[in-house]
Amino acid sequence: MSSPAKAVIDPIHRWVTFSPAGEPYGIGVMTVQGVVPLTDLTPVPGSPHYALGSANVRGNPAPGIDAQIRLGLSGQVPSDSS
Repeated sequence: MSSPAKAVIDPIHRWVTFSPAGEPYGIGVMTVQGVVPLTDLTPVPGSPHYALGSANVRGNPAPGIDAQIRLGLSGQVPSDSS
């Protein structure tokens, strides 16, 4: 008799990492659609306080989120290196 098939779990995890306010965080690479440079953001009325606005990324709207504020860390002015 053959044994039932077992689910194979890939032990290798890949992460997109970032460090707002020096605190390390990571998001599974498969949940990230892309990382783009900071561009001009258009404010969106009624959006949460951590939402900086919306950007046009390859013809599609993309939210600009301040991760430091969203995670409850001290806010810092975003730059290309942050």
